[in-house]
This record gives sequence, structure tokens and C-alpha cells, in this order.
Amino acid sequence: MIIIEFRGKCIDDGEWVYGDHYSSDEMPMRGEVGHFIKIGLNEEYRVIPETVGQFIGEIDINNKEIYYGDILKVHDSRYPQNPSFIGVVDFQDASFVIKNDCVTHYRWMDYEVEIIGNKYENPELLEGDDKNDKSR
Repeated sequence: MIIIEFRGKCIDDGEWVYGDHYSSDEMPMRGEVGHFIKIGLNEEYRVIPETVGQFIGEIDINNKEIYYGDILKVHDSRYPQNPSFIGVVDFQDASFVIKNDCVTHYRWMDYEVEIIGNKYENPELLEGDDKNDKSR
């Protein structure tokens, strides 16, 4: 079964909330325009639109759910001699991919990945992949 879940950073307190995403931009009669994460029937939180990301259906080596916008340390499990690299989860060509300045990776099954941050709170992890990855 495919789990469709979203996360977003709450406008009020900056905490991450997880659940269903909807935008009231298309429903102005609702009163408040914006992006929301809804949990269950009664809880909803207004979130920063740029931080909304979908669960991609994959988990990292620590059993954490991976979301669009997460920054990953990636190791090629087929060729252990290859150096690790850092990339961000993006959406391209109708697929979730691992992307950095040099390359875009589509084949998730070839990699062991670990979430080390996200592009909203840790953008510095994406600056100069060579400087940040000590395993190279």
C-alpha cells in the first residue's frame, strides 16, 4: 500500500507537522488563504508553503521516512569503493530523485541513504559537496 503523507513547517511555532496537505488558495470562501497540514478530522496547521514536502515512499538506513527536500548522504552499495556523496531529494521527470550540482540519481535501490538534514533548515549542507563530505 502506498502511503501519501506530507510535512510542512508550522507558521506559528516552526515545528514540523505531518499529515494531509491542502491549499485554501483555490477555496477563498474558506476565509484564511494558505497551505495547511491536516491531522485526523479536527487538527489543522497553517504551514510555510515552501516547506511542504511529500513522503517519497522510502526510508533511510535509520528507518526514517524520506521526504521531498531532505538532504541525504548517499553510498553506492553496489560498489563500496565509490565515495559517498551528498544530495537533496527532488522531483524530476515524474520521479523522486537524489540530486546535487554534478548528477541526478534515479535508481534508489542501488544506494544506502541517510538523512542528514533538509534544504529548509540546513542549506549549508548543499554548498560545496566536496567540502562537506569527509569520506571523499
